[in-house]
Amino acid sequence: MPPPTLAKLKLNIKRTDVLGRYEIWLQRYIYDGIELAHIPINDLIAGKRKLRISCQAKSIGGEHHLDFVIKDEKTGYVPAHSKQKIVGNNWTPVDLYFQVTPTENYILRIYDQEISNIPTSVQIRNLVLAERLS
Repeated sequence: MPPPTLAKLKLNIKRTDVLGRYEIWLQRYIYDGIELAHIPINDLIAGKRKLRISCQAKSIGGEHHLDFVIKDEKTGYVPAHSKQKIVGNNWTPVDLYFQVTPTENYILRIYDQEISNIPTSVQIRNLVLAERLS
């Protein structure tokens, strides 16, 4: 049986400048059929909680760095993140695995930063955040 899906969506980020970063905030998570504003505490897990983020991404016209960040909802502490370089107009698979404590509520943020010297676009499709239960 596949793991429960927490979030799934499609995005197109069109950058009109090269300064700073764009932040993608996931505000809705479906967990055990319930809509929540975060990934909830799971007291049934002994040891580390295993999260998987997968998607495909491509850059149109330049280079982007996407930083996938798991944050503590209350404190903003970042127990896990991974920066992925996206180059070219071909879909690039992204598969990330994180281990975090099960005793905190988490949120997912994706930061688009460190782009090439010209305004470009980055696209993300088939974004899935799932928890491995075994």
